[in-house]
Amino acid sequence: MIKVMTSAERHTVHNGGIHGEFSFSFGEYEDPHNEFFGSLLAHNEYVLEPKQRMERSYHHDLIMVYFVLDGTLSYEDDTGERIELGPGSVYVVNTGTGVAHTQKNEDETRSVRYLQLWLLPEELGQEPTHHYAEFSREQRLNQLFPVASGVKGESGATLQLDARLYSTILETGGRVSHSVAEGRRVHLYVVNGNVEVTTDEGVYQLSSGDTARIHQCKEIQVKGIAAEGASEWIAIDLP
Repeated sequence: MIKVMTSAERHTVHNGGIHGEFSFSFGEYEDPHNEFFGSLLAHNEYVLEPKQRMERSYHHDLIMVYFVLDGTLSYEDDTGERIELGPGSVYVVNTGTGVAHTQKNEDETRSVRYLQLWLLPEELGQEPTHHYAEFSREQRLNQLFPVASGVKGESGATLQLDARLYSTILETGGRVSHSVAEGRRVHLYVVNGNVEVTTDEGVYQLSSGDTARIHQCKEIQVKGIAAEGASEWIAIDLP
């Protein structure tokens, strides 16, 4: 089964210098038919204009993943953690017993674009933890590269969940394949460019901002089809 959500079908919020695109119900946006996908509870894309910051908020028993696409994102929380995240950075926060956090763009001229994912951890009530990793374009070029993983010994930032977050940059004509184990699902999101997704059910063409939710498919093949430049996308294999 595959469900494609186009970029235009996302919920858009614009508050001054903060622009957000929500793929699931989030905040004041409520859609009872679009609340989660397996363990994935939220998938937001944000652009913060120069000197903008997100309102401080408190969360517990969530895995929050930040993936910076462009610019530099500043993260800080009440555990004393503070970090600057550049393009290609992945930052995983297991909020556990509770974390009050904020994100901001401290640059005076340049915007920051990033993804924020929320996942449900396997265990509740843990102590908060933070995990950082950074990857180059070359590492992600024309291969399915894990940038965050709950599998011990794998590369990437650590997830407290049996899941993998992949990041791939496909040149036009480049292909990668992924086998989906029984009972698993894949959430695929196009960051830039155009890709062709082939599953057991057929062939689908996705553009920047489009999402494919894939379940009960054994094999996925993704091909870069951008007319100009490479195509960047992420995929989450999760229960």
